[in-house]
Amino acid sequence: MIALLGILIGVVVGVMLPFQVPPAYAKYLSVSFLAGLDSVIGAVRADIEDKYDFLVFATGFVSNALLAGALTFLGDRLGVDLYLAALVTFGVRIFENLAWIRRDLISKYREKQALQSAEMPVVGEEPSSLPLADKITAR
Repeated sequence: MIALLGILIGVVVGVMLPFQVPPAYAKYLSVSFLAGLDSVIGAVRADIEDKYDFLVFATGFVSNALLAGALTFLGDRLGVDLYLAALVTFGVRIFENLAWIRRDLISKYREKQALQSAEMPVVGEEPSSLPLADKITAR
């Protein structure tokens, strides 16, 4: 609840303050934003898989942001849009993690529905003495 309140306050303050990012820093901001979003969504996936480790998250967050910033800086100095490589990489990883999270949530929902339908007796049938796991596999 506190996190949602913080997000709401941040959105309201962000809309109310007239702040614009200078065009020279737009590339850096976009790469940094995607690096952070990639790390957060990766942490959500790791938490769902029960593999979350704060040290891995924190170091990944910082190293992704630094590497993306370094690529953007180097690309600016060379006159090449190297930041696009970081944008594509982070974009692909974000969509892959979101797809995995979506599939996992759908499979958990379907398992829950299967358990609920297995627990409800069908009208006219005799109650079975089978354990719940056997009822699910028998259908």
